[in-house]
Order: sequence, then C-alpha cells, then structure tokens
Amino acid sequence: MGGKSDVGTMLVYPAGKEREDFNATIQHFIDGLAWDENGKPSLKQDYETIDKHNEALLKAKLEELLATVEERYKAIWNSEPRRTGNSGTATT
Repeated sequence: MGGKSDVGTMLVYPAGKEREDFNATIQHFIDGLAWDENGKPSLKQDYETIDKHNEALLKAKLEELLATVEERYKAIWNSEPRRTGNSGTATT
C-alpha cells in the first residue's frame, strides 16, 4: 500500500439525513444517464443539474409553506375574537 500508516483519506459513508441526501444526489445523477447501443454513457437531453433540481424542490416547498401561512392568516382574520376578563384569560 505504501506511505505511512494512518495517513490519507478515509471514506466514511454518511448516516441519517445526510445519507438520504447523498443517496438522492447519486440517484439523480444515475437517472440522468442514457446509454447508447455501444454501452457509452451520456447525459439525457432533458437532464437537469442537481443545483437546478434542488432549486425547483425548494421553490415548490416555499410555495407550499406560503400557501399554509396564507390559509392560517385568513383563518385568524376571519375568526371571532375571544371575550376575555381583566386577567387576559378566556372566561367561561
């Protein structure tokens, strides 16, 4: 093997959420490959870079969150205020 012991880079496979993200990235690259009849790989014509893919995912999540915030805001705006006593707690 050569070199001093304990010198070099040790490959450590990620765990947990980091593993899921790593696997999704690798799968994205694999899904973007097309193989010709000679077995040579190339990128599919509609391949989207991982940056653009992640940007699209973030944009979709942002739109989902904004819709949730808007729904909650409308629910608060349309609700009736509670009647409270002097202490600020609801009375029964």
